[in-house]
Amino acid sequence: MEENTRKPDRRIMKSKRAIKKAFLTILSTKDINDITIKNIADVADVDRKTVYNYYNGTYEILNEIENEMVNTINETVRSINIEGNIGSHELIFKKISEVVTSNMEFYNILMKLSYDSQLIKKLITVFSEYSKKIIAQYKLPEGLTVENASIFITSGVLNVYHRWFNSDRTVSFEEVSSQLATLVASSLGLAK
Repeated sequence: MEENTRKPDRRIMKSKRAIKKAFLTILSTKDINDITIKNIADVADVDRKTVYNYYNGTYEILNEIENEMVNTINETVRSINIEGNIGSHELIFKKISEVVTSNMEFYNILMKLSYDSQLIKKLITVFSEYSKKIIAQYKLPEGLTVENASIFITSGVLNVYHRWFNSDRTVSFEEVSSQLATLVASSLGLAK
């Protein structure tokens, strides 16, 4: 059997899961620059050597967690038929809302990072790809490019989500997502 096709070792998966969970637990109370591998090992109840077997440092752990988060959102959105589906933007916000609310504690910790974090940059890439596909289906005002419309919508959406996570949350995440769907529809001239 080739190296690439083998299933991941359960022990490795279990150790990495414990390490990432410990890292997120600590990140909820400490700045990433103040987190040590020893802190993570202690909370994960593993040896420091075990942490170093999989990660070179805290930023590598964060990067893997962010990539998993972005991949989950990407797979969720990818499952939606965007082509020719006028209401696809509403479905995208509904699906994102379902993904986030199913693991709110996890997203809460990560979205409290600064707005210029690598996570936001990765999310911008994913959202931009899908917003371009949606926008390309509509007749835009003369002179407005799909690229600029996508940047405008993507930046606005992620800024609203980021601010929600860092606010007193007077409305639910589902309500914010619904409001964003309405705003996107309005900006594309689809408002009812």
